[in-house]
Amino acid sequence: MNLSRRTSPTPLLALLFLVLLGSAALAQSGPRMNLEDEGLLPRLGPFPGNTDVAPPSPPPEPIAGFRGASSSPRRAIMLAGYWPPSNEAIRRFSASPQQNPGGWIGSNWEGRGYDVYAFFPEFTPANCSNCGQGTGDLEVDYQDTTNDFFPLADSIEPVAIITFSRGFIDMSWELETNQFNRSNWIGDFTAPFFPTPSPPDASVPAGTLRPTTLPVNNIASAVNSAGLGLNSYVCVNGDGGGFLSEFMAYLGVWYQSIHSAPNDPARCVAAGHVHVGGNVSWPNAREAARVTLRTVIDHVNTIIEPPGGSIASCGPGAVNAGCGPTEDVLFVNGSVGGPARVEYVNRGAPLTISMSEPSSMNGDGMQTKLCLYAFQGIPTPADEVLLPLGFGPMCFGPASIATQQPAKTWNSLGRVPKLGPHTAPGAPPLIPDSTRLDIVNLPMGLNQTIQVTLQALVEDRCSQGSFPVSVTNGLVLRVD
Repeated sequence: MNLSRRTSPTPLLALLFLVLLGSAALAQSGPRMNLEDEGLLPRLGPFPGNTDVAPPSPPPEPIAGFRGASSSPRRAIMLAGYWPPSNEAIRRFSASPQQNPGGWIGSNWEGRGYDVYAFFPEFTPANCSNCGQGTGDLEVDYQDTTNDFFPLADSIEPVAIITFSRGFIDMSWELETNQFNRSNWIGDFTAPFFPTPSPPDASVPAGTLRPTTLPVNNIASAVNSAGLGLNSYVCVNGDGGGFLSEFMAYLGVWYQSIHSAPNDPARCVAAGHVHVGGNVSWPNAREAARVTLRTVIDHVNTIIEPPGGSIASCGPGAVNAGCGPTEDVLFVNGSVGGPARVEYVNRGAPLTISMSEPSSMNGDGMQTKLCLYAFQGIPTPADEVLLPLGFGPMCFGPASIATQQPAKTWNSLGRVPKLGPHTAPGAPPLIPDSTRLDIVNLPMGLNQTIQVTLQALVEDRCSQGSFPVSVTNGLVLRVD
């Protein structure tokens, strides 16, 4: 019987010239004006890639038993596991050399700006079926978990917590939504067999529900799309099982509620639990945990400012502002990057940079011109340029007045003295009438880490400026 259940990247200019190449099939009918004659760089060949695993890194400072604060300037994310495969899914995020001799990979994981720490017990044998209590941190014991969980969390002050445990003996990746402040629990292995006190949380009545704050639907979709053969789903109406799984899950969401205030320096914005099917292989469990972690980080970045900042102030753009609400027309993989306008793409994943024709230009049977820039890095407040003649703010600005020169320019608008020449390989892009154009389309993605800010000028009859061109929405593209 299974008692746990029902029973900071550094983009390089040279790299950008290799990376942001893109080609598109362009309609050839009727441009609105003749393009200026510009010399184009030849198409470059492939570039060398990296492996998809970060080199092992030591913790930012020794943390004896992980009690005591870390000196890392980055916010932390906490992972916790129990019986395999849940502990094996997160082992590489342990900063303990004894538990993770391969080396901690959680330091600034995938360049996303967060340190990721994992805590879990050990079992003999490691691939146990009837695993018992285990040894080490977070043993499958109410008192041990109680004594370990909050000190571990307090030592790293996580911005998000994901707890894992073994679920049904199948291929599931079950996202729990409900954790209760129970007074009745299934007994563990060592006396006292139940939580002390029970219910554990005296701040709310017995039986109080504390729901997950993880993006459970997004996680299920991402795991199901990862090609791992898992069945990921959200448990909407049930509970966590009444054993240590639900108990640790409750501690996680309880900690998050304690530190949920926006002015809390240890603010925690997301917590919840995943039951991992007992038949899931360890490699697939590790990959599904990373898919889950990436999805949670994307969610966290919609609540707090992403590490390294955002372009929320100069990113909205002004397309259609002269006629009504502004429109987003610039996309990475179909996304505008959320409120912070930062879009993360995994190395090796498909990458598309596309632009839609502004609605004011639809239906005239003509192509729409644009000038798209790729700038290195994320703009600081000093890089927000207020354009003259009522066009509004733009990140970095057009080439003639930019705070730094663009690494790449796709220019079919012309006006080279002000906007700069077209420097991207291929013909200057033109958006076909009433549709979207893929300016960069890399089905195999990139194997290097980059961080660039994308923003454009585009023809727009509803411009708020003095002639029919508008600043588009901007976004930061991070490939990690």
